[in-house]
Amino acid sequence: ESVVEEYFVGIASVLFGDTAQAKIAKIEHVVQEIVGLAKNMIVIRSVSVLWWNIVSNMWMLMAQGINPVQVGKDFFVALYHGRKYQKLNAELLQLQGTYASNATPEIAERIANVEAQLKRNPLTKFLEAGMLSSIVEDVTIQESNYSYTSEFEQKVDAFTKWIPHPMKTAANWLMVSPSTAPYQFLATTTQLSDFISKYSLAEHLMRNGQSFEDAVSEASFTFINYDVPTSRGLQYMNDLGLFMFTKFFLRFQAVLAKQLGQRSASVI
Repeated sequence: ESVVEEYFVGIASVLFGDTAQAKIAKIEHVVQEIVGLAKNMIVIRSVSVLWWNIVSNMWMLMAQGINPVQVGKDFFVALYHGRKYQKLNAELLQLQGTYASNATPEIAERIANVEAQLKRNPLTKFLEAGMLSSIVEDVTIQESNYSYTSEFEQKVDAFTKWIPHPMKTAANWLMVSPSTAPYQFLATTTQLSDFISKYSLAEHLMRNGQSFEDAVSEASFTFINYDVPTSRGLQYMNDLGLFMFTKFFLRFQAVLAKQLGQRSASVI
């Protein structure tokens, strides 16, 4: 490793001089952001990933012996209550922040009301058990104001100030930009799609006698938890685009192997 490292450092020094380290780091960050944007386009804006994720999850649930009608019911129940939970939880965090600087009885009453609604939500125990993982591999809904992409967007905004705001808004909707409602809908639904399947499987397992903890554990194993990291080397290669979406490909082999041993015909 030291020989390769010395060889690489020597070439970089010849090409970039004394600023080689800073320039290579900048190139690395730019490449990672381009790859991240490409993954975002594939996973969220293409719509096809969301659709086929729902279809494949339904097939997996049916292979587990769950009636497709029940799968459909679970889908709409979990989608409705999942969205409701996310909105209430976001409101609660905002209220708590406001209350920290302005502790009024009205805000305290609203906080208590929101907490009561969250407690009544039938999905709260599943969400608090960690079943809602990241959206999918290497894609995040949150935007950063400290990246080369955001810096480029700021320059574009400054250069296009003359364009009327309605035209910019129309262009954002046409491109399904992160600030638009269609993007947020697709991102949230994609994130919830795996959670809904985990919820459906966990409910099925509990109806068949499993404890809540065991049902949640098996459901989380069956539908990949993307929050569990891969090795540093493999993740770095994913970030650079040398490999794509390896968490699903590698981890799903174990899920298929387990199901083949139990329900061979259904899995095939």
